[in-house]
Amino acid sequence: MPNRTRQAREWGREFSLDFHPSPCRGDDAGLENHHIPLAGRASPAVLAFFALEQRSRVSCYSNANLVRAERAGEVMAFVEFRHALAGSDPHWLYFDSRATTYPESGRLAGRGIRFITIRRRGAAAGGGGRAGQGEADAALD
Repeated sequence: MPNRTRQAREWGREFSLDFHPSPCRGDDAGLENHHIPLAGRASPAVLAFFALEQRSRVSCYSNANLVRAERAGEVMAFVEFRHALAGSDPHWLYFDSRATTYPESGRLAGRGIRFITIRRRGAAAGGGGRAGQGEADAALD
């Protein structure tokens, strides 16, 4: 077994996943607008996705070739990458609930991947969720 595959199996079990916008300082060249937290507004930016292995704190996957329409599938793209490298799926994923959609979350659950989302999707302060919330909650169990 190649050394990197053995290492991925031994310590690559838990990952934090996140999107980060990098604002454009020059000609936006047709970039999409993304919310820039420090600026408090949306502006043209490159959207990048990162996976950080929890135990070693090593960034083990990134993709800066994303458009908004492809964003929801990036979590599963990372899972497929990790599976191809190590021969197994990650055990745990930690990500913002807006990083993917309910159907994609269901695909994770269907593969036996446990995950924790940072916020509850569709929950407003004081209660209420969106239609289909029960299906997503069931996928988290």
